[in-house]
Formats: sequence, structure tokens, C-alpha cells
Amino acid sequence: MDIIVLQMKTNFDTIKTKHILWTGMGVAFVLVILSFVFSNIKTSYKQNVEDYRRQRNDFFRHSPFSPIEDKEAFTTLNYFIPNVKYKVEAELYPLSDSSEITITRNDGRKDTYKKFATASFTLEKKPLQLTLLISKDSSNNELNAFIPFSDKTNGGETYSGGRYLDLKITDKKHAVIDFNFAYNPFCVYSYKYSCPLPPPENHLDIEIRAGEKIWEKPQEK
Repeated sequence: MDIIVLQMKTNFDTIKTKHILWTGMGVAFVLVILSFVFSNIKTSYKQNVEDYRRQRNDFFRHSPFSPIEDKEAFTTLNYFIPNVKYKVEAELYPLSDSSEITITRNDGRKDTYKKFATASFTLEKKPLQLTLLISKDSSNNELNAFIPFSDKTNGGETYSGGRYLDLKITDKKHAVIDFNFAYNPFCVYSYKYSCPLPPPENHLDIEIRAGEKIWEKPQEK
């Protein structure tokens, strides 16, 4: 009887050990697959950002609408390394159609926009918000928002006058705001351009180390 019990215990222990081994292998396999998937997603995301930046470089280098005067001397725009943490989910809170805002340009002129919505989000554990603007002539069917914003990098790593984001609204309650696509206004590259300045309500009390950096004009030879 003792031998039978011992054999049963041995068999049970063997089964238990195999079960643990197979379970561990299964978990490891799943983790490898997830790691591969997330790695591909990360690579794909970085590739999308870099493709966008190449297209902008091509535009600045070749387009007749480029603000760059000496296109032959132009090499590239300056950017932060793509960082997915600056791609945030935001809740949208629509504002009244009659809510308007006057935006001052860098040359003193003024523009009037309509406030479309407030976007609330969290970044680096800080609750933040931005006001999304649309042209005063836009209808509710033209949901392409303009987001001029400033942050704590302005005047150092980025243009002192702030930067811009464009956002296509497909859901009136939620949006993805990706600061990796933040760009400079044209007045950074040429004094011939007049650019809207971000309103005080769109100042973010945080460093947004994503998107386009300040551009340094190539020194004349």
C-alpha cells in the first residue's frame, strides 16, 4: 500500500510539475507574442511620425509655398525624438457656437476664431486642458480644429511664440492629441509671415518635449 501511495504521489507530483512547466511556457509564449506585437506597434508609430517629418522636409525644400527663402541651403527641420507618451487621449467638452475668441498675431493684427471645445487630458500625472478653435466661418460639419499652444520649452528648445497642432474631429466627445506632430508657425522661418499667438488659456504648465524644435537658419557662407 505504501508503494502504491508513493507511486500515486510521484505521478501526481510529475503531473503537477508538467502542468507548472506547460503553464509557464504558455505564459512565456504569450508574453513573447505581446512583446512582438507592441514592438511592431511602436515601430509602426515611430515610422508614421518619421514619414510625416520627411514629407514636411520635402515641402520646405521644394514647394513654391515654402516659407524658406534659401531652399538650396535648407537641410532639415529640427525635431524631438518621437515619444508615444506625448500621444494622449482627451475628453472633449463642446462649447457654445456663439463663443468667440480674439487671437493676436505676432505683428499686432488680430483674428477672431470660434471656440469649438475644451480638451481635457492628463500628461505626466498633471491634469491639463486646451481650447480647440475653428474658423469663425466654419460650420459644424467642418470639424478641423486649430490648436495654438505654448509650454515651458518655449524660448529654449522651442519657438518662443508657441507651436500649433491640427486636429480632425471625428468624435465630439473624445480625441487623440499627439504632440509629436506639433509644428512651428511660418513666421519662425521668415519675417514676411504673420502668425497667431497662443491664447493664455492654451499655455501648458509643463515641458512638451515633442514635435518640432526651434529652427536655426543656416549661416551664410
